Amino acid sequence: MSSLRPPSAPKVQSDQYGFDVARAVRPAVRTGAGLLALGGFAHIVAVFLPWYSVSNVELKGLDQFLTPDGQPFYGPGKIWLVVGGVLLALGLTQYIAGRIYALAIAAVLVAILGVFTSLLGVGAASNVRKFNGGGELGTGCWIGIMSMLLALAGAIQVLAKRRR
Repeated sequence: MSSLRPPSAPKVQSDQYGFDVARAVRPAVRTGAGLLALGGFAHIVAVFLPWYSVSNVELKGLDQFLTPDGQPFYGPGKIWLVVGGVLLALGLTQYIAGRIYALAIAAVLVAILGVFTSLLGVGAASNVRKFNGGGELGTGCWIGIMSMLLALAGAIQVLAKRRR
């Protein structure tokens, strides 16, 4: 009887009484997972873009920055690499496997954490700007913030996808 079932039909299991029970198929979340993975990848790329520039000096995410009181702050972009890598992995997993509810919740939480850590990058570059008395914030800071907002939107879309 199982050979009459079309290949796209949900997998059937038997319950404790021997009746067939169909497992719900995970919904495809291609758009949200794609946004999530793209946001994570863009966040990783933003580490290597300029965060601060003045005349002939250019600081990137893995360089040494200064705190407001002039103390060194080494590589604030390292946390960006971790957050971006985690979001990229979660996005690819959701894209391939469909929505996994626990991973969707984890993606939303990591994306929220990423929004706050992206503000850390802007703060580090802004502190150097104040300490030097000039300069411009680079594109890496702004791409970092936008990539986390993109990843957050994708994570929310993955979480909101319903089974049919």
